[in-house]
Amino acid sequence: MRAAAVVARFVPLALAASACGQLPDAPLDARYEVIDLGVLRAGDCCSGAVAVNGAGVVAGYSYAYDRGYGRAFRWASGVVTDLGTLGGAFAEATDINATGDIVGWSVDSLDRRLPFLWRGGVMAVIDVRAYCQYQFCGEALAISDSGHVLLSLAPATGDYRARAAIWRNGALQLLPAELEFPRDVNSSGVVVGLTDSYRAVLWAGGATLAEVEVTDPLFYPHALNDAGAILGVSGADPIVLSGTTRERLPGLGGYATVVHAISESGLVAGGGNAENGTFRAVVWNAGEPRGLDLPPGMVGAEAFAVSDAGYVAGLAFGPAIPPSGSVSHATLWRLRP
Repeated sequence: MRAAAVVARFVPLALAASACGQLPDAPLDARYEVIDLGVLRAGDCCSGAVAVNGAGVVAGYSYAYDRGYGRAFRWASGVVTDLGTLGGAFAEATDINATGDIVGWSVDSLDRRLPFLWRGGVMAVIDVRAYCQYQFCGEALAISDSGHVLLSLAPATGDYRARAAIWRNGALQLLPAELEFPRDVNSSGVVVGLTDSYRAVLWAGGATLAEVEVTDPLFYPHALNDAGAILGVSGADPIVLSGTTRERLPGLGGYATVVHAISESGLVAGGGNAENGTFRAVVWNAGEPRGLDLPPGMVGAEAFAVSDAGYVAGLAFGPAIPPSGSVSHATLWRLRP
């Protein structure tokens, strides 16, 4: 599952940090306080926050190595809620919008993976069972503030490509077949993603795709805001495309930088190594990176979501503990009053 991959990826970074302690750490943004959200259930080792809205409501996941499955959760003002499942053993949240709707995927009683929409305390299936191939039917990747849910569906019979779709108010629309890797959707219903030949494209309705105008031979989009700014990477470089402007985001001075989300005003969330090797959650404001503080006992962190209301969400991870590996906790950073 994705959470396990995230934790495993951090283990060498944490070890590198201890080996490079004589080098300087990143400049920290002291305006943010850090809140360790813990885990959902007793016995869980790991959790992560994947999205946060302007009210500071967090969507995330929590799991245990020995259980082999995870659950989706909602965190609001210190109260953690298990979102339940579609009848199977596990679920994972992927996004939340301004009204608090949460999307993701879960398995049903037949062990089929299906997208869900959680609204008002109820998890409901987004019915794409007509598109199932074996046990995979589809999953929800993102939800816009206007209710567009971006889906990735199982390939059609005889085709290798996953199918992208938009669901809104009960209506499902398949997107052009060439759009194999959808990434994000904004409130206008515009989708950014990659084609089956790894070209960055936009879909704004109809049967055609528009090329993202980039000079980079390989630009991989990650996120899209309502102003049309696209966040992505070109090689190892984080890039923001806004109209005809191309902005490269600097890192914290270390060897790795990643980006995940962009707010409506252009704040960017991600992570990166400081010169001493510590991997920190990072917020870019007007293109300038600032590291965020760590919860007690944690050795690194990464941010996956940011809102203009002063909230950043992600995870912090502890040192590697053989044989299971590292421990991670969902983490919220918020601007101090």
